Amino acid sequence: MVHVPCSISKAYKFDDMQVLTLGEASWRKVPAGPVEGARCNLDAGIVSVDGVTYWVIESAKLSWAVSFDLESEEVTRVKGLPAQPGRPDHYHLTEVNGRLGIVVRSLSGTI
Repeated sequence: MVHVPCSISKAYKFDDMQVLTLGEASWRKVPAGPVEGARCNLDAGIVSVDGVTYWVIESAKLSWAVSFDLESEEVTRVKGLPAQPGRPDHYHLTEVNGRLGIVVRSLSGTI
């Protein structure tokens, strides 16, 4: 099980996440890797595909889709996304035919 420390009501800053392997007695910290200090955007969703969990993180000027591989327990930046400050609904992650899909909505409202 993976706990990505995010809050529904706001973008949440985190440097590590919690992982619990079934059968072990306690949760352990796993560094957030190259996304240290980033803010999680839960409005974009969290998607798991084939043993990898994906979510969107944001900083003041940049946004990324990131992944957490359940086997290697590594966090990796997957894809840079165009920044849209103040638009938490700009991205939506989804699974498409066993792969990660990213829906991006422009300022004009087109998808």
